[in-house]
Amino acid sequence: MNQHEQPYQTILEAGSSEFRDRNSRFLGFAFRVNTEEEVKTILEGLSSKHPKSRHIVYAFRIGKGGEFSRLSDDGEPSGSSGRPIFNQIQSSGLHNILVAVVRYFGGTKLGIPGLINAYGEAAKLAIDSATIQTIKPVYQFLILAEYSLMGKLMDVVKSMEGLEIVRQDFSSGLELFITAEKSNADYLIQLLKCQMAEVPMDANRQIEIKGMNIKLIKN
Repeated sequence: MNQHEQPYQTILEAGSSEFRDRNSRFLGFAFRVNTEEEVKTILEGLSSKHPKSRHIVYAFRIGKGGEFSRLSDDGEPSGSSGRPIFNQIQSSGLHNILVAVVRYFGGTKLGIPGLINAYGEAAKLAIDSATIQTIKPVYQFLILAEYSLMGKLMDVVKSMEGLEIVRQDFSSGLELFITAEKSNADYLIQLLKCQMAEVPMDANRQIEIKGMNIKLIKN
């Protein structure tokens, strides 16, 4: 199984935090993002909401394997802010995540160690406050079946863990759109066929169900 077929964790509901150090306020925010355009939109929104802030530092990574990532110090000393935020993202193990920290300067310079601690802590608290979701990558299949098979097919699909009905259409025969977890898709589809044919599960058995066809339509 490659990394694109493995379950991964991301944010379901955004998190936020506030950390203070010597009158400086660090407001942390953790968001789920799927594209760089979403990152840009969120950052623009934070900038509009916090026009008097001194810095809006951020880091993100997008992709199930963290294929695309970026960080910004937004005017803070190099390595003092974006990097500790990104380190917290890596430590969390989350994917498709943006963490931004808005700083309101309190009049006292914190130095590099102080900034590293403040930005890292605000990021960690924001991530910890978010609701986490486990995503299981899936394939999508279309099952075409005659009306006579409808009751049996629906019962079999609903009874199988790892299969989920996404959409159904009864306008011309039965069109059933289902998802199957990628890590187990071959087994699940073969098990579905065996149960429809009322034969014992056999991974190598060639099975055709009269009046029913299964097509892979999305991976």
